[in-house]
Amino acid sequence: MDIEDFLGTTATVILDKSDRSTSSHFFKPYSSAINVAVRTTSIVTDSLVLGGFTAYFALFTGWELLKAIGNLITGNVSNAGDNVTAAGICLFCAGGLLIASIVSPVVNTVDLIGGAVNTIRGCCASSEEEGVGSNFALN
Repeated sequence: MDIEDFLGTTATVILDKSDRSTSSHFFKPYSSAINVAVRTTSIVTDSLVLGGFTAYFALFTGWELLKAIGNLITGNVSNAGDNVTAAGICLFCAGGLLIASIVSPVVNTVDLIGGAVNTIRGCCASSEEEGVGSNFALN
């Protein structure tokens, strides 16, 4: 089992660094009862995880701004500019993660429902194939 097996769809898509398309993560049929439970709990836990990363980036933004102020006071303008740039990047990341943590419950709920539909569709298709084979056996 990977760490991705314990994360929801939103966090998995954000953390995925492979060349797979984003759509390959959504609406996968359920693989086990544990998979259903993890995908159900990820509606809440993904928001908490993403919110924790948002808080980290927000704190790091504040730290970089404090360093920039300290560098301006000591007259080190070039380092202050670097600190402000780093603070801007961290603020951008925090904003993106904040949006992801707000949207995550909706995305994971839709994925949970889509996964259920695809699982049922897969079960019905396999039942129909078995039914066709049994009809031939009876004839």
